[in-house]
Amino acid sequence: KSYIGVKMSEIDRLIVLRIRAMFFAAIAFGLWQFSWLASSVLESTQGTGLLIAQIGTLIGALTWAGASIFYGRFAGQVKKAAARAPLNDELTCHNRTQAFGIGFMSLLLGLVLLICMAEFTNWNIIYGLRIVAIAGVMIPILVFAGREYNDNQRAE
Repeated sequence: KSYIGVKMSEIDRLIVLRIRAMFFAAIAFGLWQFSWLASSVLESTQGTGLLIAQIGTLIGALTWAGASIFYGRFAGQVKKAAARAPLNDELTCHNRTQAFGIGFMSLLLGLVLLICMAEFTNWNIIYGLRIVAIAGVMIPILVFAGREYNDNQRAE
């Protein structure tokens, strides 16, 4: 069985690889950014918590770099297999659109919560903005990867 000259087994393998790359990238980004945020929050303490956050930042940054390399290799495999069209089918485009919509709505909700917190607390708004930005990157990636994973499981 083939799809425009590309074997379905190769397409299936690339779909699984894309899902893994996206989950890995989202988790790596979250580890890096949340650890960096924790380092900023704990900066004045100079204790063990700060050291753990700094180590987490380093590990997260290296993991993010690894995820970027992993995703680059995936893109090379897609190009080599000439599988771009089958990997961007209608369901994938729908999942991507849904993920961006959910991500956008989560950003709006985060901003509304930040506005409320700014009005009623003395909390440093910069930390809140960083949390919203991190979530704004992670949520669409996780939603898209999750939907692709569910669709792939149903197809098997």
